[in-house]
Amino acid sequence: QHKSIKMKNAIYLLVLSISITVACNNAQSNSGDSESENSSSDLKTLWKDAINSQSNLDTLYKDNAVKLFSDGTNLSGGKAIAAEYLNRPNEIKSINNIYTVVAREDKGISYDIGTFKDKDDFTYVYMWVWNNSSGAPQIELDYFDGQSDAQIDSMGLNQSRNAFMEYVSTHDVEGLIKNVYTPNTMYFNHKKLVVGTDDMIEKYSYMARPDYELNLSPLHIEPVNDNIALEIGQCSGTYGGKYMLVWQRNYDGVWRILIDSNV
Repeated sequence: QHKSIKMKNAIYLLVLSISITVACNNAQSNSGDSESENSSSDLKTLWKDAINSQSNLDTLYKDNAVKLFSDGTNLSGGKAIAAEYLNRPNEIKSINNIYTVVAREDKGISYDIGTFKDKDDFTYVYMWVWNNSSGAPQIELDYFDGQSDAQIDSMGLNQSRNAFMEYVSTHDVEGLIKNVYTPNTMYFNHKKLVVGTDDMIEKYSYMARPDYELNLSPLHIEPVNDNIALEIGQCSGTYGGKYMLVWQRNYDGVWRILIDSNV
């Protein structure tokens, strides 16, 4: 009987220890997400105020920041991006978060999707990659587009995402880029912006390695309008980081990747 009681006590202590460990790990994870959300909220407020006051907007962008557009054009550099905003002034009435996730905690990088309204109550959906490594959050990638009523085209997006993974699994880099990416695609990984399919094929040439594997699992999909959808997700396989995509539905009705970003 004494052995039975000791055994029960030992099991109880083991279960208690596991529960405490899991709780601590969850608390640390939630703490990181909470800190990211707080920084995101601060950055949004600063960005709105800087546009409305026409001042200090460039300080909210990294020197290597890029602003990307749905027509495939882009601006590089924080000062150039700030000037583009301020040269066509518009009041920002409100800005709100939809989804924020830490992309890489050791580098202070987070992904952010949200909406803002202008003085005419027109709503835009934005997507930011921002960096908090300097102690103050700054935007590295800026994209937004006008919002209209749209539903998530799960079937179409799943088909394109599955095609991506199928091309990767067969190590067909050229097929991947030419069939799953738009001709004017843009890729940002915190270095020089890569533009166009030829440069993307060269950039992703490492995927041709026989041992390379990559799977994409969406964490959040945000439909913007009938032809644009934003996606933040988790990679697994040879690369295990977060990813961010802007999907664009082309004239043939197929969703292709206009913007690709990872850490």
